[in-house]
Amino acid sequence: MILGDLNFTPQEPEYELIAGDYNPYGFGRLRFVDGFADAWTAAGHPDDSIPGAKTIPDACTHFAAGDRDRGMRIDYCFVSSSLLPRLRSAELIQTDISDHYPVVVELQR
Repeated sequence: MILGDLNFTPQEPEYELIAGDYNPYGFGRLRFVDGFADAWTAAGHPDDSIPGAKTIPDACTHFAAGDRDRGMRIDYCFVSSSLLPRLRSAELIQTDISDHYPVVVELQR
């Protein structure tokens, strides 16, 4: 797993380095067998990594100065291909404690 505040959005090249190349023919991200998948999109949330896509406010993990109109998704949990079949869910915990929302990922034992 790779987790944390990685300070890039799903539309930036750093995302592609971890999650694989985007395939414009409808196959999503093309990952290496030993690569990583974004737990958020793998759990069924909208894929905001598609070129030109916007992150919906409910998926933003960071808000500039607490402004929900200036949110972005920069906090991630990337799971290895070997863990991907055990992924059950990915959710955010909305809190006022920080300017970042924690990403909670559930894996089957």
